[in-house]
Amino acid sequence: DNYERSGIPLDRPGVRIARMEEALHVMKGLFSDEKVTYSGKYYTINNLQGLPKPIQKPHPPIYIGGGGQRILSVAAREADIIGLTAIQKPGGKDFNMVDITAEATAQKLAWVRQAAGERFNQLEINSFVFIVQVTDHREGVAAGMASHFGLTAEQVLASPHCLIGTPEQICTDLLYRREQFGISYITVLKEHVDAFAPVVARLAGA
Repeated sequence: DNYERSGIPLDRPGVRIARMEEALHVMKGLFSDEKVTYSGKYYTINNLQGLPKPIQKPHPPIYIGGGGQRILSVAAREADIIGLTAIQKPGGKDFNMVDITAEATAQKLAWVRQAAGERFNQLEINSFVFIVQVTDHREGVAAGMASHFGLTAEQVLASPHCLIGTPEQICTDLLYRREQFGISYITVLKEHVDAFAPVVARLAGA
């Protein structure tokens, strides 16, 4: 949809990822104090000085998110913050719900660790949470969602992309996922911000 509105052809994922990886090299160069010369398949830069220079050194934190091995491997090599999300179905409108499980998350982190090498411990891990349901009926809500997703209630409750329960239960889940997966950065949808506020307050000790 964004590509259509911009009048830009939507290339296949492999091309978009390769182009993004080149763009990252160019941007990092432009953030530096040096003039940039770069020749790649998608970008050619000749002795260009990037201005204005960022306050953060060597550059502002770079966030890259995804669900597949290739994009997460690029993120592991080039980004500061790794965003974990589910792989989308063809067409890009819905998530493959099997990909939200704790087991799928462990696999993604294994890909990140392998590609990052020694820099893994410097990375911040983010989870995109697209289900937030503050409720006193945790198991019942999870069971209803599970039947819709084709998962078990246990898989839904264990998913880093779902937060269901009372603020206390959700806080417990977040702390456990930090221990389990190293996830310390959470993103929720705009429509879930108000529901999530009591969780933030409790985590902050308010």
